[in-house]
Amino acid sequence: MYKLLLDVFFYSLMVGAGETYFAAYSLSLGHSELQAGALITLPIVFGGIAQLLSPFLIKTVGSYKPIVLTGVIGQIVCLSSLLILGPWFKNQYTLLFTVVAIYWIMAMGITPAWTSWVSKLIKPKDIRHFFSLRNSFGGIGTLVGLIISGVMLQYKLVFFNFSTFQFIFIICFIARFLSFICLVVHPKVEFVKPSKMNFSFAPLGVEVKDQFLHQFFIFSSVFKIGVFFSASFFTPYMLVYLKFSYMEYTSILVSSFVGRILVGYILRKRLSNYDINFLYLIAAIGICIVPVMWLMLGSVLAIVTLELMTGVMWGIFEICFLVTIFEEIPTDKQSVYMTRYNFWHTLSIGIGAILGITCFYNFKEYANIYFLIFIVSTVLRGLTIFTFPRKHIKTDLKLFSNSFRSLGIRPGIGMVARPMWQLLKNLKK
Repeated sequence: MYKLLLDVFFYSLMVGAGETYFAAYSLSLGHSELQAGALITLPIVFGGIAQLLSPFLIKTVGSYKPIVLTGVIGQIVCLSSLLILGPWFKNQYTLLFTVVAIYWIMAMGITPAWTSWVSKLIKPKDIRHFFSLRNSFGGIGTLVGLIISGVMLQYKLVFFNFSTFQFIFIICFIARFLSFICLVVHPKVEFVKPSKMNFSFAPLGVEVKDQFLHQFFIFSSVFKIGVFFSASFFTPYMLVYLKFSYMEYTSILVSSFVGRILVGYILRKRLSNYDINFLYLIAAIGICIVPVMWLMLGSVLAIVTLELMTGVMWGIFEICFLVTIFEEIPTDKQSVYMTRYNFWHTLSIGIGAILGITCFYNFKEYANIYFLIFIVSTVLRGLTIFTFPRKHIKTDLKLFSNSFRSLGIRPGIGMVARPMWQLLKNLKK
């Protein structure tokens, strides 16, 4: 089991040190705020599509391990490209965008296979212990990566003939390669092809005849349109408009991540017996007002505090979503629902990101384009609250607080995470 934990650590180190700073890297190359912002959101759409198609790939290949290892190798190649092709990226933004998009396709596309593979490698009696250790190893790795890159960028550390960003990508390359070594030693596991691929884009409420679930499905998807309307522009706003230093920017990222870590403790110790639906609503309302708060708070300390609370809100939001699915949807329909939700969720991210980028492009001559973007984002998020479904849901949250696999940290939108579904089902048995 320790090799799986080392995989989590090295993977998380890569996440914290590298991909979190992709937009900052784009800005350092001289790309526009619009181009840098697009790197934060649009590649996730391609990754979401890859994740949607992943079950079909697993069925076709007939094994989890080759898919996971291929995805990891793909990320290693992308990191190598970022290291070697730096001089070309300055005048070839499309090339940089393509590399980042492939990176995310590999990262998100292998998640279902990784989760299923790991769930079969761990003995049932060790799963709870693995959950606890995995969360700690991942948190430490991400935090170390964030700080290493932030310090290197702040002090413009240069090694040999490599620029600061190039050396950061070397660190990420080594981390992912070590992660690959930790994975490759594990054996293949028995794979049983399902007799039928349960997949449909039809709204869930039509099939299960449950009005609450239908409204929950709509709200959870549409809410992300407002979120991703402004998500592209958090990094440009902090680094270009407010002119924060790399260290100040890093402190903001760290505070958001620490807030996400605190969620586990808060839910286990303080909120474990609260109404899940009510917590979900409170978190959504808190997330709604974040963009306008960015405009009102100009100091680093104030934004660090805000992002700490934002991390907490996003953590609660994600966990309450997972709990609602697990508790309210019949077991035989949960995987169908998640497939459909992933599709509409990805579509919502794409719509929100494209609308925000289009607005920025058409009104970039506006005296304060960020004011417009963040206000509209707040309004869009707020309007979806009126569609929020109410139902009393109560359960023990201790089971769910460590049930996500972190795929990345997106500045301004919290953590990109996916529920470790198969492990969670095994854990609850």
